[in-house]
Amino acid sequence: MAKDFNSALIYGINALSSNPSQIKYYANIANLAENISDADAARLEEVLNILDAGMYKVQADQMPELSTLAESLRKRISSIRETKLAEAEQKQQKAEQELQNTLAEQWKKLETPGNYQEQITVCQQRLALLQQDNDETELKKTSSLLTYLLGANNIENAIHPIEQALNQNQFIDMDQLDIIAAKLQSAYAATINLMSHDLSAIPEAYPAQLKQFANRIRTCETKTDDLKAKFMQQVFDCVYTDSIDSLPERFKSQFNMFDEAIPLNGGELTTRLQLLSRKAAKLNALLPGITNNNMLLECKKKMNTLSGEIDNLQKARKAAYQMWAVDKCKTAIDFHERCNPFNDEDADSIMNHYKIYEIDVTLLTPESMEIYQYIRAKVIDEYNGTKAASAMKILALSQKKSIEEF
Repeated sequence: MAKDFNSALIYGINALSSNPSQIKYYANIANLAENISDADAARLEEVLNILDAGMYKVQADQMPELSTLAESLRKRISSIRETKLAEAEQKQQKAEQELQNTLAEQWKKLETPGNYQEQITVCQQRLALLQQDNDETELKKTSSLLTYLLGANNIENAIHPIEQALNQNQFIDMDQLDIIAAKLQSAYAATINLMSHDLSAIPEAYPAQLKQFANRIRTCETKTDDLKAKFMQQVFDCVYTDSIDSLPERFKSQFNMFDEAIPLNGGELTTRLQLLSRKAAKLNALLPGITNNNMLLECKKKMNTLSGEIDNLQKARKAAYQMWAVDKCKTAIDFHERCNPFNDEDADSIMNHYKIYEIDVTLLTPESMEIYQYIRAKVIDEYNGTKAASAMKILALSQKKSIEEF
């Protein structure tokens, strides 16, 4: 058909080139246009241009006929244009309505909280469609919701696995509990940050979730603290019962510091005191990590018991020192009583053989001091002025026997 039309059109145009004033050739071309589809408006325009150009070539008496042919074709072309415009407008209205319907359906899916990942996808699709619609209010509303959903999704992904693990009591390692505590702090900070955003444009059900997030985080923190407290209580009991070898390495290295700070040297009682002091230092360092009140109370009871043991050992050590000092003084007194008369040489024996100058008078009880002062006076009184002064100097400045030797 197109090939026949082209051939016929070329024939008609050639005929017009030879006889541009002949109306019949224009009529033939106009008749060809009747076979052109409305969809081929460009060809109709070509024919109309030929007819319009002929107005300057035909005889004056033929112009009305040619004008009628051209006007008929012009009306047809105008009608086609109006039809196409109406169809385009109708198509545009339909597309706009479909867009509004899609946006409304999307927002309906977003009005109630659901699966975060699915809602994020819907929100992103809605934002892309709103770029076409250019609605600033809807853009702001959807953008605010997307910001919330992305933040809430991250918080949920942080909290949910922790909740599951805590409910199943999976954490028995202190290092893991420290990591969990850090993640919960991060999730809480993210929740507070999300609260600071302007969420007035999004459905109320979403901001209400933030309080739920905060409550869930607090619940996890409480469980984590209880587990840490329980673990620390176990560590406390291991130290209290001298079972440190069974502890994790992190605590062993920490406790080595206390062992180095309190070296073991001295007598039997002092060594026992040093060991108990080490234990007390280690236990005191653990108390801040025991946040459960009941557990803490039990640990403090054990600390009180340990303090009582330390106090009793200190008393026993002081008593041992008194016994040693008194025994030394009594031996010297016995020697003094056997000497008749008591002279300088005897006083020298008490100083050099019985060595009462080794006694640290600052450690003596009043009763022990009374015995010490008795023998001291016997020695000093026996010496003359110069020798007495020398003896007093020796008694005051000589190396004393330390209580740590007991």
